[in-house]
Amino acid sequence: LGTPEAIWLLEVKEFGPLIVSIDAHGQNLYRRRN
Repeated sequence: LGTPEAIWLLEVKEFGPLIVSIDAHGQNLYRRRN
């Protein structure tokens, strides 16, 4: 798969719910739906 551009390590509390609007191919899910 190759080297990732960034690796983030987050330690959080009460951090959700979340909605991710970009899929694995870089497509904006909101733009595609509307």
